[in-house]
Amino acid sequence: MDFGFESPNLPPSINLYYLKNNRRLKMSAAKILFFTRDFGVIVGGVIDSDKEYWKLYKKLRSLIHFLTAPSLTYSHILQIERLINDLNGMYLQFIGNLKPKFHLLVHYSKQLLKNGPVSKFSSMTFKSYHRIIKLILSHSSSH
Repeated sequence: MDFGFESPNLPPSINLYYLKNNRRLKMSAAKILFFTRDFGVIVGGVIDSDKEYWKLYKKLRSLIHFLTAPSLTYSHILQIERLINDLNGMYLQFIGNLKPKFHLLVHYSKQLLKNGPVSKFSSMTFKSYHRIIKLILSHSSSH
C-alpha cells in the first residue's frame, strides 16, 4: 500500500539512455536514501548474489538500516563499526582510494555513542522544509 509518505522522495525514472549518457545519478539526499534502501528489491532478482559489487551493496544497505533506526543498542553500534570497516575495505578494493565522506564514517560509532541515533541529529528533515519554503517563495506574488 502506498500512503504517500515517500512520494516526494521517489527517485526519478532511470532508463538505458540516461545511464549511457550520464555517469552519475543526480538526486537529493532523501531520494538517494530511498533509492539505496529499495535498490535490492528493484534489481535483486537479476543480480548474481555472488558478485562482489552486490556484496558491497548489501553492506551499504545494512549500514543504512542501522543508521536510520530510531534507536540503537551498544551491540548495534559495534555492528555499525564492523560494517563501516568492511565497507571501506571493499570500497578501497574496488575503487582504489577512499573518498572523504567514506572516511568520515569511521567516526560514526563514537558519535552514535555520544549523541544517540542519527535521526536525533540529522538535518535531512530541515532540508525538506527548506525545499517547501523555497517552492512557496518562488510561487508567491511578492517578487
